[in-house]
Amino acid sequence: MLAVRNAIRLANVARDAAKRGMAQMVGASGQAEAKYRVTEEEKRNEEKERRRKLLDLLKDNTAVVLVSSSLAFMAPDVRYPFRQNSEFRYYMGFPEPDAVALIQKKNGKPHVDLFVTPKDPKRDLWDGEVIGLEGAPAYGADQVWSLEEIGTLSRLLPTGEQGVVLVNEHHNEKVKEALKEVRQVGVEAIAHRERSVKSENEIKQLRHIADISALSFAHTIASTIQMDHEREIETHMQWQCLKRGAERYAYIPVVAGGERANTLHYISNNLPLNLQEMVLVDAGGELDGYVADISRTFPVRGKFSPAQLAVYEAVLSVEEQCIAAAKVGSSLSQLHALSTRLLSVQIESLGINRSLLHRVYPHMIGHYVGMDVHDCRTHSVSAPLRHNTYITIEPGLYIPNHPDF
Repeated sequence: MLAVRNAIRLANVARDAAKRGMAQMVGASGQAEAKYRVTEEEKRNEEKERRRKLLDLLKDNTAVVLVSSSLAFMAPDVRYPFRQNSEFRYYMGFPEPDAVALIQKKNGKPHVDLFVTPKDPKRDLWDGEVIGLEGAPAYGADQVWSLEEIGTLSRLLPTGEQGVVLVNEHHNEKVKEALKEVRQVGVEAIAHRERSVKSENEIKQLRHIADISALSFAHTIASTIQMDHEREIETHMQWQCLKRGAERYAYIPVVAGGERANTLHYISNNLPLNLQEMVLVDAGGELDGYVADISRTFPVRGKFSPAQLAVYEAVLSVEEQCIAAAKVGSSLSQLHALSTRLLSVQIESLGINRSLLHRVYPHMIGHYVGMDVHDCRTHSVSAPLRHNTYITIEPGLYIPNHPDF
């Protein structure tokens, strides 16, 4: 199966509603959630198999050091929401900040040393109880260390001229100090190739958050007819995602009325809507480390003008043809080339010179999606798509209010 997530920029409200049926858009039932459920035991077993597979891809005398994300603060004592490093989560599943995993073979078998934050009753009073050294073995650790012992890491690494450590991107100065004497290579190239193909459990998790986000979108689109401000749409969409089980937004959403939709990463979302214009919403939820990315552009009051409908139909036609062409063995770069050819024809039919395509279609057709919104960023867009690769297909036209158009 080649799974493709539709993230079209211009969509028809009525078509979306008719496809799913508004009666089914209220929310996911307990039965529906059950079909997506992946148990903690299944997750740990899969992480163990990922580590084994990773080590089998490496030469002898090679180890992997994975560093989890750290807490970040927007002001003194005011934290940003914590999100785990995707490489660390993929191979370890351990959910806490500042942990460090050393993965290597010992006696021919995978071995994991895991450095974690120890329990501290005084700190736990403020921040909650941590997993600690006692709970870390449940995440595949063969040897557990306190983070206070991180200096030990350097003595556990491969030795000799042939020793190599693969490490993920991080900002942990103590780990950098421990690794300074060994040859280091980024782990992302290998990890992203492995992550670009999803397991059956990952597909369950991706479908779950995709369905949550799609249902939330449908409800938001249907409700926008009563809204007058970008912020209303943003908060409504967020609430719909959260009430259906998402943990948070996957990224800061775009809610852009009218001409503001021509700013690709417009995230201010703080202006009134012109009731005769379109509004672009680019948003998606996150759940259990997996994300959705959906974009829709629709009339604020539910009715297209002839010009709006013409642009919508042009983009919809290209989107459907690109989805049909997204097959195992094709690539994102090939799909992008196809989208540019098709959109060139469409803009000419709209009275826009083909030479202006780069101005009205300034981005790639899509991207990989999974644990990150722009997933597996080191994995080439020219790589052939494989079974169970997830991508977005999102052509668009961004036509400014300018004499050239």
